Amino acid sequence: MAMADETKRKIVAELFRRASEVGWRNLSDQEHSRLYNKWVDEDGIGGLLRSESMSANQVRTWLKDSVMKEYSRAMYGVGLFKDLVPDPALAVDHLVKRALGDEWRNLSTKPAIKPLRVVVGSQDGEHANFTWGAQRDLKHLVWAALNATARMGKEKWVLCLVESFEAPTPADQKQLDVKIGEQCGWVVTHVRGW
Repeated sequence: MAMADETKRKIVAELFRRASEVGWRNLSDQEHSRLYNKWVDEDGIGGLLRSESMSANQVRTWLKDSVMKEYSRAMYGVGLFKDLVPDPALAVDHLVKRALGDEWRNLSTKPAIKPLRVVVGSQDGEHANFTWGAQRDLKHLVWAALNATARMGKEKWVLCLVESFEAPTPADQKQLDVKIGEQCGWVVTHVRGW
């Protein structure tokens, strides 16, 4: 899509602002879908994009796959639009300390994506793969750890589920998450990140 960078950034900033206002991270897939449809129909978003020779379907796809997937990364200071997030979550260095303690630190210079992950190390020389996301992303974190373990052998993994004050993970779900991690030989932890 040959959209001017200024136009693109203006739309992305507006969408990130709106996502922050509605608590995007805590919304269901159906609520996300409703908002995509609403934005496609709005003159200032969908109308502007359609004037760039995009169909309504192309607008929706761009909003979903290019903008809002970036929102999840940008929340943690990753990606092209990280400076447009009005209320960023904790940076990965803080997540690592909250999840594992002050003796652990992030060793990666740049997080890998799909899912977000870094290598962490302890003062005792122990290393682990540290991946994080919202509760709804647990299946993606597990799948990434399973794939990596199958390819590279047994490695230590820490799966950090980031929750908000407004939508904390219920205690029974936390217990189940921890059991899932134990079955695989991983640490699953829950951290308030925003």
